[in-house]
Amino acid sequence: MNIRSLLILLCAGVFAVLLGDQFSAAKTNQEETRRATNGSTSGFALETSWDVTGRVYQTFSEVPGTGAAHSVCAPSMVSGYTGRHSQLDFWFGVEAEAVRVTIALTYIGSGVRFQTNDAERNVRQLLQTNAVPHVSYLLQPDQKTDVNDFSQFGVMPFEIKIVKVKHVDQPLPSFSSCTDTIQLVSVERMEGEFPSYTFTVRNAGSRRISYLQGKRNTGGTLFTAGERPVAEAGQQFTIQMTAGFEGRLTGDAYRPDTFASFRVTGVVFGDGDFAGDRQHAFDSLHSGICNRLTEELIVALLSERIESGATDLGELRSKVLAVCKDVGVDEMRQLAARFPESARNPEAVSCAENSDSMAKALLKRIDEFERDHSGSATKKQMIDFLISQREPYLERLSRWKPL
Repeated sequence: MNIRSLLILLCAGVFAVLLGDQFSAAKTNQEETRRATNGSTSGFALETSWDVTGRVYQTFSEVPGTGAAHSVCAPSMVSGYTGRHSQLDFWFGVEAEAVRVTIALTYIGSGVRFQTNDAERNVRQLLQTNAVPHVSYLLQPDQKTDVNDFSQFGVMPFEIKIVKVKHVDQPLPSFSSCTDTIQLVSVERMEGEFPSYTFTVRNAGSRRISYLQGKRNTGGTLFTAGERPVAEAGQQFTIQMTAGFEGRLTGDAYRPDTFASFRVTGVVFGDGDFAGDRQHAFDSLHSGICNRLTEELIVALLSERIESGATDLGELRSKVLAVCKDVGVDEMRQLAARFPESARNPEAVSCAENSDSMAKALLKRIDEFERDHSGSATKKQMIDFLISQREPYLERLSRWKPL
């Protein structure tokens, strides 16, 4: 994958998988009262461009006709330096005859790269005190502006511009699957000038579909996030796939790219069996097993503390680190036996990265609670805090309850 394609995938949402009852909320072209003719200009796109060692890169995001869109931009889009811990968030939508673009530098663990260690420490301190640097522009069509408002944080300047979008009509894309368990019900185009389609499909098998991967013929890839199962046996659900981010400028307008076909290339079932892409199956099973085991251990620890009334946060920190150590050793050994090719990378057949990440996130929240209460929290406040920390884990585990 080239740099431009990677940045586009990171800077723009290209897919969604929705359960059947959410499908009615998606607007399709059948609901539109008017369609632009092919090749005419209709709507706007936000063009973002930046220079990396003399080479200019661009991304394009569709401006919605109503409301505001949100996108998050990749690290190297705005900087070539090292660092981490924050990102640029873009919100943009039509305002009268112009487009309002608001950009914020937010602190959430990934994103903008910083010029120096001092710059990274500077932005971390600012954002931890809830000071979110942001800037807003009202741009007319074909108007562009340089954004250098975040230079004090080590962010390189970049340019934004509002461009017209050429309407593209094309036949509905075809659908295929690596397993006949997934059966197509219908394909419909959604509202908007960037070609976006909703594939309504049904799980025709007798097993839950836990994870799904798909690809369009032009290269865009879909992965389910793993937050919840995709579909139970017999359930109808939808897949939304969008193109348009890798089009081209023709004169003063942008022509979105399209795709002619979409294929489900990998499916993992609730019993651990899979169809299609082996790497997708391994990655999905690995993360699912590690996350579930770690969450179960954390829930058990927090429940024990809540029930016993133990409120020593120092002791809790030590126990979090202890329970998140050496998670899933036997399970990973069994997974490696199913996927012997994974033995080439021993670190990949381990839960260490997943469990360490969860432990660090929980420890950070404990530190924040202690800082916010300056060491003077009551026992009830501490127990309430532990209950609040346990709830998200319980919710996630409940989504994956055994069939």
